[in-house]
Amino acid sequence: MKSLRHMIELIEAGEGNDFIVFESSNGRKIVLDRNAVKKSGARILKAYQVTTDRSEDLK
Repeated sequence: MKSLRHMIELIEAGEGNDFIVFESSNGRKIVLDRNAVKKSGARILKAYQVTTDRSEDLK
């Protein structure tokens, strides 16, 4: 991924898939369950007193 904006585009383009998969240049993968991420997002933002999931320039 090229930037944070690019990462957001990749995540949003994957709607309909059950998992979000990031693969590093050395082949390591990070796999996130899309439903678990959505369910946890609001709780995490609240716990750390963050008002929005991204800055205005990334919306």
